[in-house]
This record gives sequence, C-alpha cells and structure tokens, in this order.
Amino acid sequence: MRKIINFNHWSITRKMIAINILVVALALSICAAAFMIVDSQANRERVVKELIVQADIVAYNVSAPLLFDDKDGAISILNALKTISVIDLGAVYDVEQRLFVKYVAARDAEVIPASPYVYEDQLIWPENKIDRVIFERDRVHLLHPIHLADEFVGNIYLQGNLSAYHEYRRKLWVIVFGVFFVSLAIAIAIMFPAHRVISNPILSLSDAIKQVTYENNYSVRATKVSEDELGLLTDGFNQMLIEIERREDELKRYQEKLENEVELRTSDLKSANKELESTVVALKAANNAIRVSEENKRVAEESTKAKSLFLANMSHELRTPMNGVLGMLALMRETGLSREQLHYLDVAYDSGAILLELLNDILDLSKIEEGKLDLEIIDFNLCETVDEVFGLLGESCYAKEVELVSYRKSEVPSIVGGDPVRFKQVVYNIIGNAIKFTTKGYIRFTYDIVKAYENGVKMRFEITDTGIGIKKEALEIIFETFSQADTSTTRKYGGTGLGLSLCQQLTSLMGGEIGVESEYGKGSTFWFTVFFDLPANTDEPVRPEFDGFKQLLLIDDQTVSINSLGQYLEHLSIEYESLTSERGLAQKLEVADVDRYSALIIDFGMPGVNVNGLIEAIRKTRFNRLPIVFMGSLAQRNELNFKLGYKSELYLIKPFRVRNIVEVLNSIQSHEDGVALPDINQRRDRRVLGDRRNAAGQGEERRAEDSAPDVNAALESEIAEEKASLSVLLVEDNHVNQKVAVQRLTKIGCEVLVSENGQLCLELLKENNFDFDIIFMDCHMPVMDGYATTIKIREHEAETQAESPLIIVAMTANAMEGDRERCLEVGMNDYIAKPVKQEDLVQMIDRWVGGGARKR
Repeated sequence: MRKIINFNHWSITRKMIAINILVVALALSICAAAFMIVDSQANRERVVKELIVQADIVAYNVSAPLLFDDKDGAISILNALKTISVIDLGAVYDVEQRLFVKYVAARDAEVIPASPYVYEDQLIWPENKIDRVIFERDRVHLLHPIHLADEFVGNIYLQGNLSAYHEYRRKLWVIVFGVFFVSLAIAIAIMFPAHRVISNPILSLSDAIKQVTYENNYSVRATKVSEDELGLLTDGFNQMLIEIERREDELKRYQEKLENEVELRTSDLKSANKELESTVVALKAANNAIRVSEENKRVAEESTKAKSLFLANMSHELRTPMNGVLGMLALMRETGLSREQLHYLDVAYDSGAILLELLNDILDLSKIEEGKLDLEIIDFNLCETVDEVFGLLGESCYAKEVELVSYRKSEVPSIVGGDPVRFKQVVYNIIGNAIKFTTKGYIRFTYDIVKAYENGVKMRFEITDTGIGIKKEALEIIFETFSQADTSTTRKYGGTGLGLSLCQQLTSLMGGEIGVESEYGKGSTFWFTVFFDLPANTDEPVRPEFDGFKQLLLIDDQTVSINSLGQYLEHLSIEYESLTSERGLAQKLEVADVDRYSALIIDFGMPGVNVNGLIEAIRKTRFNRLPIVFMGSLAQRNELNFKLGYKSELYLIKPFRVRNIVEVLNSIQSHEDGVALPDINQRRDRRVLGDRRNAAGQGEERRAEDSAPDVNAALESEIAEEKASLSVLLVEDNHVNQKVAVQRLTKIGCEVLVSENGQLCLELLKENNFDFDIIFMDCHMPVMDGYATTIKIREHEAETQAESPLIIVAMTANAMEGDRERCLEVGMNDYIAKPVKQEDLVQMIDRWVGGGARKR
C-alpha cells in the first residue's frame, strides 16, 4: 500500500499515465467550469433583459392611468402579465412609494412568497429612480421607474421566479458531466497503448544497467530501438560501457605499478616522519609565541581603555575651569560695557570657545580611531559660518600684514545641512595653518559647487597662501598624525601636525576628501570637498536691496582685497570703481560728477597714507560731504580712533564679512544729508560696525550715552517674570561654576539653593520636602557623586509613591561617548554639557517645566 501511494516508487509507465490523466482531467475541468460560468452569466442577463422589456412595456402603458388615478385601467394593463409564467408579482407605486395597483399570479399548488421589499403596501427600495435588479436564490426582483414626458411619476415592481432558470442549469450540468467523463475515458483508452512507445526502450536500457550494476558484466550492450533521444541515450550508455572496460584494463596495470611505488614511498615516509617531529617542536614554540602575543593584545586593550578613561577625566577637569572662564566672560558681557569693550570681550569669549574646540580635537581623534565619532546633521548658514572663522583668525592674520579674503565662485546656497562645528574645525585648522607659514602677501579662501544632486551638493573649498610652500617629498606625509612638512619648522612656526590629520579624517566622515598642491618657496593651496544636504523647506535669506544706491569708489593697494569686496558688492547689485593708490584720487574726483558716488572706501593700511592730510584734501573739493569709510583690521581702527583722534562712524573691518558690509551700506544709505567730514577734535558716537555679535551690547551702550531703552534688559525682565515662581536646586562642588550658574539662573528670575555634594543635596531635599521644580546635578563630586545621588532620589520617590517625580538634569563637564546615556540610565531626565550657554539653560527649563512652577 505504501508503494502504491509513494509516487517516487512508481514505474515510469505508471507515472506517465497518471500525469497524462491528471493533465487531461484538469484541462476538461477548467473548460467545463468556464463554460458553466459564462453560460450562467448569460442566462442571468437574459432573465434581466426580459424583465426590463416587460417592465418598460407596462410602465409605458400604465403611466397615464397612474397620473389620472385610473386604477381599473392600470389593473387591466397589469393583468397582461398572466401570459408571462416567470412573473409571480407585479405592482405599481406612485411617487410617494405607496401601492397603486397590484397583480398576483394564480397558480395551482404553488405559493408565491411575500416580497421582502414591500411592507404594508409600502415599497422599501434603496433607489427608486433607476432600473435596479436584485437576485435571490429562487427569485429575482426588478424596480423600474415610470416616466411621463420626462417626469418621474412612480415605479413598477416585478417579482419573478427562477424555476425555469434552475431547471435549465440542472440539464446543463448533466450534459457537461457526461461530456467530461466520455472525453476522459477516450483519452485514457488512447494513453495505454501510446506509452509503450516510450517505456519499452527505457525498460530495455534499465535491464542492461541492472546487469552491469549487480553482475559487473561490462560486456553487455543495450538494444537500440529508435533514432530519437532514447536512441542517443542508448548509444551513450553503450559507449560508456566500452570506456569503462578500457579503464578496467588500465587500472589493473596501474595497480601493479602502484604496489611497487608503495614500497618506495614507505621509506620516504619514515624520513618525513622524522621531519614532522621537528615541525611539532617548532609548532609548540609558535604556540608559546601566540600566547605571548595574546597577552600583549590584552595589555594593549587595557592600555586603550586606560587612555579613554584618561581622556574622559582630562575632558572633565579641563571643561570645569573652562566653564568658569566662559561663564564669567558671558556674565561680564551683560554689565554695560562700551561697544569696543564688548567686541574685545566677544573675541576673548570666541577664543575660549575655540580653545574648547581645540581641546576636543584630541578627543575627536580618539573617537575617530575607535569609530565612535558621530556627525550632527542640522541646517546652518554656510556663509555666516565662514565669517565666524574669519572673525576669529582675522586679527592674527592682519597682525602679520597678510590679507585674508574669501570668494564665492557661483551661486552657493546659503542654508545647507551638515555639521557646522566639524566644518568650522576643518576651515579653522587649515586657515590657521596658512597664517602660521605666511609672512607676506595674502591668504585666499574660495568655495564653489562641484556637483549638484537632487537633495544635496558637493562643494570644494580652497585655501591659497603666499607662504613658504611645501617640499615635494613632504606632500605625502603632511596629513599624517603629528607630522610636519619640515621638522625644522616646528621650532620656528610651532604646531604638532595634529590639525591636518584631524581635517583629513573629518572630511572623510563628511563624504569628501582633502589634498594639497604646493611649490616650495611660492606658497600652497589646500583643498577639501564636503557633501552638504539641501533642506527641503528652508528658504534662502532675503538679499538686501539698496534702491537708488550710486557707485562706490574703492582705494586699496591690495588687488585681492578689492576683488573680494567687489564680489560682495556685485552680489548686492552695487556698482563700484577702484584705485590701487590714493595718488589718482584727486584726478578721479576732479572729472567726476558730484552725485556720482555714494561713498568713498579707503584702506587705512596703505603705505604712506596721511589720514589727516587726505581728509583735508577732500574737504577742499566739491565732494566735501561725501561719506568716507575706512577699512582695515581692528588694530588699525583703534589707531585711527585713538592715535589720530579721528572718530569715524563708518568703518569696514577686515577680513570682510557679509553682515558688516550690509550694515555699513545701510548706514550710508540711511544717512539723511550725507556724512560731512568730521572735525578731528569733535566727539562722535563710535558706531563701529563690526561683528554682528556686538549688536547684543548696543542696548547697554545706548542707555549710557543716549538714555535709550535697553532692549536686552526688557527681554531679560520678561523672562525673569515668566520664571519667577521656579525653585531650583543646584548641586555643584566647584565654587566658580556655582557662581556662574547662580548668576545665570537668578538673572532669569529663579530661586536658587546650592548644595556642594550629593549627601548635602539629600539633606536639603528632606528639609524642603523634596519641593523643587528642577535640579541641576553635577556628576563628579566628593562624598557622593551625581549618579549615586540620583539613584537615592529615585528610590525615595518609589518608596513614597511620589505623584510628581523631581526633574533632574545633569549639568556636567563629561562630554565623552556614553556619558549622556549613563546619566539617563541612573534616572536623570536630561543632560546639558559644560560650558553652559544662557540660551541652552533657558531652553532646558522650558522643556521640562514649561516656564511655570511644578504642580505639587
């Protein structure tokens, strides 16, 4: 029984017959099913058409009686349905779906079931103004609208029986099944004799194979029956037997030869065995070496962990005093300093921030080596980011009398998506490196789009300098860690070679690459590429317009400086003319119309320029009311202000920045009568238009000089009023950081209590019934650190089933990989890294307490 069921054990004859029967039966079944489906659909359509035709005839004849309420006439028309045997019920309904007249067929021994669509002579139908047919098992229902002169006057409802339809289908099933089984029987009768044509040659070949297999008789040959594929198979089998017979003879000869060789090999194996013993000894020595290598690997891994721990501790120890320095500088900035003092303070603060970023360079290299450095992708202003780096490096560059300029070669997008901090690191390091090795000439920063994609751009940045250049043999190692082009330059110019190595790895992370082209003694060009995303919903900043602005006259002995400023002016659609010295100025003004220029822009650093003499010379011309804008470094501005006594209200700071240029142009355009040449001894408001960050201190200076309202004070007052009800607990062991944090929190109106360690924090919480809106928790403290303190607080809340858990925010100098996750794991709500900015502190409070006191 198992053999019969198992198809694999069947003979090929049975398999072929079974497969053919299955195929024929399946084909006949498909044809029968298709025929029945098509025929059934056709019959249904025929029944519907007949009912619609009858309904249309009745509707046409009964429309007039229905309109004139002639029920007798309507009944006589409906009685005509007697001739149609399939109709059991006919009824006419008026516009309100009420029964007008009805016809019921009278048949012997047949009960006409009630219609489900008629209830108490009221028609219930989903739609009454179109033809609608509903089929049931034994009945069909039709609703047909009655129109008279295109006006709907009622419906005719017909209910028919499907007895004739079902009788027809039963006869059809009998015919289909009869054809199916007759066709299948004929096919089976043809299959049995036909299969022998194929199975007989196969059976003959199978008998020959059995003799070869069980009797090892290679002289047997299969009989060839036909010239088809089976005939070729028979020829191949016979040829294989001939080849096997030949191989058997060869094997016998080889066996004799092999026996002789075995004797020879036995002696060789004895000697090889001795060599193997010596190899085993060598392998044991190698295993000992491997164990030593594994031990060295373990020591190296422990060393790497120790290095990471050291970097984490150093990061915390260095960030803690940096938090105090930057915090105090930020607080000093809000004490009503003059604009010039504010600028110096901003430079000091930015320098501290850059020092903090340089501190992170070493940490970044360690993270890159361990594969733990992740890039942040945010939208930022590319041009403003470049300007920030220029603002930090400008003074050190112009102190060496080296021009620092930038160029945009195409319509570079202002807003891009990427990591601005890492991008600034690369630009800062490369430009700083160029300043270090350049003593005269210029440093030019250019950037352009290399390739535009659907959602991003690839940009190329070049930093060209006129410095000492790089030797050819040093170009290959310049980007290696702690390498310099020439070791003799280390003592002369300083540096470790760390910055360029970091730049190479950062550009690789940002989807780009870095390189250098240089000729020794003539300068270098460093280039790098970066891929930026293009934000989908970020609009480009609106370009300022200067309607009615006339030409500007530029005077600078440095062509690169004129070209850089001219590019900015062309971007703003402002025309200009240029001179490379003041000698041609008098001739230029002599032939020019008095209304030709909007302002005169002069480089203060040109050699041989006498500012007072130049001013006096211009005062004697027709252009005595022409606004004069001096341009130069901050140090040159101070010389202009204090050494020469000239206090100009218009000054363009080098290196050029977009905001600085726009502010100067706005001041020129908004000047009511033009800038008259000032009296040298006359005091003027020193509105030095430099870095935009000075705008934050303008409210304080205006209040001291002009008694104008302090915008920043009003804003701080509003924030303080909003957060006046917040109680804050600060847990911090460093006294400087305590002062910074308390000043910041008090400034926005919070009530602050301070605790120096976790143990005192718990005692203070118990004294105040754990009634604080937010806790800022340092992580590393004596006695009890922030992690253990947070765990104790959460355990107390679990025991007391506190309804409103305390908000605990880590405020720590720990900034290594995993520090944030560790804070969250012990139960802290959030994390903020030192040094803390005022705006970050306000955002953190708003995020967790929303500017109001915690519900107690």
